[in-house]
Amino acid sequence: QVDGAAKKADIAGAFNRLQNESGGRSNPLLLYFTGHGSQAENQDLSNNVFDLWGEKLSVRELAAHVSKLPSERPIALVMVQCFSGAFGNLLFDGGDPANDLSDREIAGFFSTIDSRMAAGCTPEVDEKEYRDFTSYFFAALSGEDRVGRKVTGADYDGDGVVSMDEAFCYALAHDVSIDIPVCTSDVLLRKFAKIPDETVFKTLYGKVKEWASPAQRSALDELSAGLGLTTEDRGKTAYDRAAGSDADSNRARRNPLFRARGVFNRELESARRTLFARWPDLKDTQSSGYAAARAEASDGIRKSDAFKFPELLRAEDELMSAYQASYEKQLAEARIIRFVRLFKSVVLSHEIREGTDATLRRRLARLQEAEHRTLLPTQQVARNFD
Repeated sequence: QVDGAAKKADIAGAFNRLQNESGGRSNPLLLYFTGHGSQAENQDLSNNVFDLWGEKLSVRELAAHVSKLPSERPIALVMVQCFSGAFGNLLFDGGDPANDLSDREIAGFFSTIDSRMAAGCTPEVDEKEYRDFTSYFFAALSGEDRVGRKVTGADYDGDGVVSMDEAFCYALAHDVSIDIPVCTSDVLLRKFAKIPDETVFKTLYGKVKEWASPAQRSALDELSAGLGLTTEDRGKTAYDRAAGSDADSNRARRNPLFRARGVFNRELESARRTLFARWPDLKDTQSSGYAAARAEASDGIRKSDAFKFPELLRAEDELMSAYQASYEKQLAEARIIRFVRLFKSVVLSHEIREGTDATLRRRLARLQEAEHRTLLPTQQVARNFD
């Protein structure tokens, strides 16, 4: 059921209905957003937006809607769009990380960090083989993928139930897209655990596995295997590789792609000038002569070698090749960054658990408990993994 348009007014109406529901005030609520996202226009990545129909819904606007719901109602938030990691800031009052932590129970899972595009804006769009964070996340939870194939192996603690954090780790390890998934505890940890990266990544791998949850341990091992990481100092190795990859990619990925795009744009403009010189009425789609000029131009392009534009076609091929090369670099980068981020989250979590701030320890434990819940009825999930 599609219940309303992707407009601010409809979203406000949906939250008003949820706010006024007479029953289920303590029942968990899933808020699932799929679509496109953008960075905030003022470049405040903590307040990125979800793209609606001609409108934008920011982190802080969504936080205002969520704040109207019954405070005792647990909320699970799953968002798929580009730059979606910013919405992890719903942990804070008003959605602003400058504010205190909200007391509301909200566990969020997002396809990528606040500064990167997500898989939905890449060439991989075939329905059967489409790959993105939530394809793996929901497949792990439900026991089957988007086309009905059985999925097993996500019940890492062996209790017969796949929790949200287990599904998250399953996606971290298995997703072959450019996504770099983020969860709400990642956001909390990076806000409050202030350990220099140099210290974090000196930690030996055996210690990190000891501190990790069963799901995190499995994801770390699977990512290690895929990346060819085998030594005890693999945290530092991966961190150095990720830093080098980012630096190299900013040089090597940007220049060829920008150069190919520039050549294509120049050839495209040259082709336009040639067509406009021969058929001036093509310049104005509203002119009385446009339809006749378009028909004549189409016929001329088919019949005359003068309008084949081989340089433009060659530039287009080179641009597509540059895009593909850039995409493949991003795929390689994504896996190493996922390992680095998960490694860091385990270390930061241990630091808070062993620290002196009892209030922060309790808040982290409460959040991790919320992330460890499942979205589906226990019997249904257990049955899927018989």
